[in-house]
Amino acid sequence: MIKNYGLFWRRDGVHWARQGSGRGVGHLMGCLREGRENWPVDFRHQVGIYCLYDDAFNLLYVGKATGKTGLFNRLNRHTTGNMAERWSKFSWFGLRDVNWDTETPTLLEFEGVGDQNMVARALEGVLILGGEPKLNRQGASFGRTFKFDQFRDPDAVFPRPSKMLEEIWEATKVE
Repeated sequence: MIKNYGLFWRRDGVHWARQGSGRGVGHLMGCLREGRENWPVDFRHQVGIYCLYDDAFNLLYVGKATGKTGLFNRLNRHTTGNMAERWSKFSWFGLRDVNWDTETPTLLEFEGVGDQNMVARALEGVLILGGEPKLNRQGASFGRTFKFDQFRDPDAVFPRPSKMLEEIWEATKVE
């Protein structure tokens, strides 16, 4: 499912190329250091999920990047507005594999089970529920699923806290 990923990339290491800056199109370059001679790959059109972190590596936000806009545009949207000054690092998990058979490595089309939006939405939901990022306002969106709460098994080894307190109270009573 996950074809490639980048962990804790620095926001200030991305060429954002603001509109009208005359600096060309922005990109999101990464390289594989094992056996590929550090060929750079542009992941700007990658689809999948991403996580934003502050300087202390605290998870702040989880999002998905799908469709034609891709990862670069989703991250770029977080460089302005109320999130702009809150994050300095990001990680991403991509669903599109890299085509190494060309002179310049490129991303292949998504070839997963289900559509890319469904897969990315499920992965995003798992990270939101599991990581509880501070700045995510929406919850997980799994579609038709059911959340179960833990059943307190009467055969469990430990008694309920109220029963434990009652036993401690009785044992420490002065008569």
